[in-house]
Amino acid sequence: KPLAITDGLNFGSPYKPEIFWQIERSVEGIKDACNALDTPVIGGNVSLSNETDGEAIYPTPIIGMAGVLESTSLITTKHFKEAGDLIYLIGSTEPEFGGSELQKMLTGDISGRPPQLDLELEQKLQRQVSQAIRSGVLQSATDLADGGLAVALTECMAEGSFGASLELGSDLASELFSESQSRFLVTVAPEHQGTFEDLVEATLLGRTTSEPVLTISSQGTPALEIDVEQLVQAMDAHFSTG
Repeated sequence: KPLAITDGLNFGSPYKPEIFWQIERSVEGIKDACNALDTPVIGGNVSLSNETDGEAIYPTPIIGMAGVLESTSLITTKHFKEAGDLIYLIGSTEPEFGGSELQKMLTGDISGRPPQLDLELEQKLQRQVSQAIRSGVLQSATDLADGGLAVALTECMAEGSFGASLELGSDLASELFSESQSRFLVTVAPEHQGTFEDLVEATLLGRTTSEPVLTISSQGTPALEIDVEQLVQAMDAHFSTG
């Protein structure tokens, strides 16, 4: 259960109007989220005028959260646990790429409108996921963030024991790389499918597999088959080079 947060605000020079605007909007966003999710701010830190040759860093508000775990039996990690488990996506995906990893990789730029955030929906889905964890029906769970579904899947398979077979729609770019907010990737044992679907609104994407390979079909047509090891190497290379 989340209890409170501390924030860190890292920006360029506040004497520049556009930077001051970034700071102001970030603080307002943190305030709105904390009010909606009932998590007070109990501390924080500010680092300003972070610039090189007059060019500011990307606006970087960061959050640290403290909470209470009532029992170690409720620990639910992101890694896949068993072959044959059902893979679900909680939340909806839109073609939102402003400020995304895909945009940066393809264009070298970070611009446009970031993904929209509905705080009422966020609160609702967090409650549903928490209830599913307490009910013992989730094998694994993680949020979708930087890099969207593609990166979340890679992180879930990173231990190398399991792969995944997914059936997606026609807009693979959005489904794999959109960074739409309020989304979770979870796995459920087949015997708990009915209970899970009664608790949570979710989309069945596929199953975990015993072979460490990611296989994706698009509307019934094979679209991708790649070893998990290759995906993990690509992810690690990105982190090491920035």
